[in-house]
Amino acid sequence: MSVALVVVTDGRWSYLNQMFGSAGQWLTYPFSHVRVVDDSGGPGPGSWPDGVEVVRHPLRRGLAAAVQSAWAGLPDDVEFVFHVEEDFVFTEPVDIDGMAMVLKEHGRLAQLVLKRQPWSPEEQAAGGIIEMHPHRYRQQGGWVEHQRIFSLNPCLIPREVVDMGWPAGNEAEMTTRLVAAGWSFGFWGRRDDPPRCLHIGARRSAGWML
Repeated sequence: MSVALVVVTDGRWSYLNQMFGSAGQWLTYPFSHVRVVDDSGGPGPGSWPDGVEVVRHPLRRGLAAAVQSAWAGLPDDVEFVFHVEEDFVFTEPVDIDGMAMVLKEHGRLAQLVLKRQPWSPEEQAAGGIIEMHPHRYRQQGGWVEHQRIFSLNPCLIPREVVDMGWPAGNEAEMTTRLVAAGWSFGFWGRRDDPPRCLHIGARRSAGWML
């Protein structure tokens, strides 16, 4: 099975280093292709890990354009894409094979997301992402299904969805497109599982959830 890893960064190199360090411990799948999109608009960190394809935006273009560059023109043999932004770290081994099996067997799932910790004040008050709107999430065999929003938190995505491309807007626009076409989304695992990744950034106003 061919799985590509795509990483999107806007130039916060300390976060990126933490992400790669965490991935080296917990995200140990033999990816067939690794791509980093550098949307910093600057000179870059100076060096990149061996074997990484780096796509640089000479001028900062924002999250939508960065995701478009991350997903476009991947090798033909890639079946799934594991998408991650620079400001996440993993807390346990990531079961790429198990996630891919579910996506293959349930062909209208547009992604399986690793649940992160509560982040916004609303999530913290409710006790978690799912707990904010519990009636909109359905526990299936090994995942929690919903049609609430397509997420750019660490996730595995089938090639068919990646090939649709990212819209000019945000997650809400992608969600509307996919739900209208009959797709659902999923969190990997059970609804009461602890977080499988941690968001380590801070919020900015430039279109990135950091």
